[in-house]
Amino acid sequence: FKDNILFKNMSIDKYILTIDQGTSSTRCMLFNKQNHILSSYQLEHKQIYPQSGWVEHDPMEILSNVFTCINEVCKYFDNYENNFNLDHYIGAIGITNQRETTIVWNKETGLPYHNAIVWNDTRTSGICDEIAGSNINKYHSTTGLPIATYFSASKLIYLLSNIPNLREEAVRGDALFGTIDSFILYHLTNLTIHATDVTNASRTLLMNLSNLNWDNRILKDFDIPLTMLPTIYPSSHIFGYVKNDKIDRLNGVPISGILGDQQAALFGHRCFETGQSKCTYGTGAFILVNTGHEIHYSQHGLLSTVAFQLSSDVPAVYALEGSIAYAGSTMQWLRDNLQILSDYSSINELTNQSSHNSSNSLTETTNNPITSLSAGLYFVPAFSGLFTPYWDKSSRGLIVGLTAFHTRNHVIIAALEATAYQIYDIILIIKKHHKINNMISLFIDGGQTVNNYLMKFQANLLDLVLVKQSNITEITSLGACYIAGLTVGIYKDLTEIKSLEKSENIFTPNIQSNERISLVNGWEKAINRSLNWLSNESTTNILSSNLTDNNTKEE
Repeated sequence: FKDNILFKNMSIDKYILTIDQGTSSTRCMLFNKQNHILSSYQLEHKQIYPQSGWVEHDPMEILSNVFTCINEVCKYFDNYENNFNLDHYIGAIGITNQRETTIVWNKETGLPYHNAIVWNDTRTSGICDEIAGSNINKYHSTTGLPIATYFSASKLIYLLSNIPNLREEAVRGDALFGTIDSFILYHLTNLTIHATDVTNASRTLLMNLSNLNWDNRILKDFDIPLTMLPTIYPSSHIFGYVKNDKIDRLNGVPISGILGDQQAALFGHRCFETGQSKCTYGTGAFILVNTGHEIHYSQHGLLSTVAFQLSSDVPAVYALEGSIAYAGSTMQWLRDNLQILSDYSSINELTNQSSHNSSNSLTETTNNPITSLSAGLYFVPAFSGLFTPYWDKSSRGLIVGLTAFHTRNHVIIAALEATAYQIYDIILIIKKHHKINNMISLFIDGGQTVNNYLMKFQANLLDLVLVKQSNITEITSLGACYIAGLTVGIYKDLTEIKSLEKSENIFTPNIQSNERISLVNGWEKAINRSLNWLSNESTTNILSSNLTDNNTKEE
């Protein structure tokens, strides 16, 4: 600030602070109204693996990181005035978070009874089997979701069943459940506000997607006390005001927006219109398509979810979602388990060199344009089953198509391309079965989008234009900024947000349809070999059947 006196003028636009609590790290950012980043700070937290398939986080470590990141970001103001309260300058706080991850904590102390059970934890497979019986879609018409370990409900059932006296405390209202957003909000507000937003609630398998309330029938079936659940509010809402000695400079600042991380990315891309879509390439990969005020109940493995709600006076906006468990984490597996990869930058070097050299070591001699650098190798990262559209927990990972020509570099490229193929599976169903035919582009963000080869390969597979914002990479935080600023009037409306300047990188498809078909056919053969690996059932590829049968029913 050149002149601190300027900030005494209340006509000066206030700033927005965002908390982005993700699967691997916590990041806080300070934005001005023009969506320029003024300050940012990030801390990773420990990934805890008690057993194979179990994934946990320490909620208190995450909370400590939240406070540290906030205080580091607020140092932006240090050179201009000492000992002032930042509610004069920061007008809103927005929260976005890893979804489904489940915490239960004590109402009086705020301390967790157990580590957070993370969204990709699979320990509750037996619980899900018992609930579902022969029908994983038992609650689909109510929640828009299948019965799966992915969602919060089975994790909460596990905690209630395995922590002594927890159920009794929950019935008394002394034990509280929430996703990460609820836990952070509770501590930001001096252990007073126990709430969540509609997007996070829609990922629990406990909320009625039509009326946006906890569903009493499901709670009864799962024996979950209503007394332990947070109050559900619209995404754009003043949830409370900061009151915490660890971040006392922010005391009094409104917490005015909450969105689950993937919905925040959709909002950050300004996908406010029906048919607009985004894909985030992170630890997993997540595609959301705005379906407007209409709920599209998918019969083909997609998830129906809430995209956002701007007020209790207006209907929610819904989305279709495809979720992929392993995207960036596949590359981490190559690095940590197989130890054939040093870091992600080495992938970029490998693909950049190979894409510009027709005589490189990755491709056999040919006069044709390079459409894939894996030389016919396919990698299916079904390490703990497959999410959308298969929902097959018995699938297992495989590498197929090996010849004596292949090297470890081909394995790396095939693992990279696997993300693009999995996204193709989802987009195929969205375009074919949900009548969203106006999809001509896909907004993209996330760590893997730095690899230009992958993005070009993805555009070719989808036959869609990919659009990446180049002026800001943290789209999830940007979405939290928009929703929080909108609530308090920093932004007048969605039209003002859409008018904000942005720059974009474009990836356009440039291969023939026969080349695309050839690549996809190989992928479908690989997927067929992965499905039902742990069972004796015959495999049927849902995508292959979808190509010929528009009336495929839920299984």
